[in-house]
Amino acid sequence: MSGAADEHRRIAGAFATTVEGTTPDSWDQPAPVEGWVARDVVRHLVEWFPAFLEGAAGIALPAGPSVDDDPVGAWRTQTDAVQALLDDAATAQREHDLPHIGRMPLEQAIDMIYTSDVFLHRWDLARAHRPGRDARPGEVRGDVRKACCRWTRAPPERSVRAARRRPRRRRCSDQAARVSSAAPRSAVARAHEFRAT
Repeated sequence: MSGAADEHRRIAGAFATTVEGTTPDSWDQPAPVEGWVARDVVRHLVEWFPAFLEGAAGIALPAGPSVDDDPVGAWRTQTDAVQALLDDAATAQREHDLPHIGRMPLEQAIDMIYTSDVFLHRWDLARAHRPGRDARPGEVRGDVRKACCRWTRAPPERSVRAARRRPRRRRCSDQAARVSSAAPRSAVARAHEFRAT
């Protein structure tokens, strides 16, 4: 089993815990992303990635229930489907020419542009249903190094050392409280642009 599969299982599972912990009356609470409510965080993930995957790689994910009716079910359906792709070595390792990010194995693309996005938006969802509080900030800070690694394509320790040598820039380990707004324009952002092409 690949590292990308394990990483998705861990991060998507953590997001699922936050989804399942969101109370029914919290789904329409404002999220940190301007104009979004909590359910829009889930909506974003279950809409942009299936569209990207089908358009770029010809892979159609099974449709789940509507986010408006059942955000928990919508997330479970997508998580199970993406995990199945990553757990199938032949599918995960097949290379594709992907817009904006180039040719790479499917598992690398998912890890770079989707698993990272799930990680980032867990904080948004947690803030929506627990206003004024961070989502386990110690745990989030522990994962920020890996997110920085994805953005820079450098080993985590190198990314952090480089940040320390540039004191005018925010260090990766200090981004937990602002991680969603602090992400540089990266493969995640470029992949999102695919929807407009």
